[in-house]
Amino acid sequence: KDEHILAKIAGRRSCSSCGHSYNLADVRDPENGVFMPAILPSHAGSGVSSGASQQLEPLHCDCGGELVTRGDDSTRVAEERLRQYHALAPPIVDFYRRKGVLLEYRVQLGFGDMDNLFERIQPFCTVPPG
Repeated sequence: KDEHILAKIAGRRSCSSCGHSYNLADVRDPENGVFMPAILPSHAGSGVSSGASQQLEPLHCDCGGELVTRGDDSTRVAEERLRQYHALAPPIVDFYRRKGVLLEYRVQLGFGDMDNLFERIQPFCTVPPG
């Protein structure tokens, strides 16, 4: 859902010192089976609530650096990206679906999907001999 994508984009942060990435958005949508927790520094408590991207105290990276937002991670920019995606992607997706080479996967758990997604993709990543 676009609302999940927008929440995760708005929640992205990176360390101004070491570049490590975090995500403050905790997306929980039981109706659609989506549970993508926030990715916080190890010292952070549970002060980030569902869909929120702020805490009472500013978070810092595990290295001590300040967490910053990229300029293109604004809701306005993300909404425009999604508008372009919805306008341009369907014919491309249909092309590859008709060719039988499109692997579709619905993300529900964020990083929790990685093992399952890897297992689904791996058989398609082998190079035929010769």
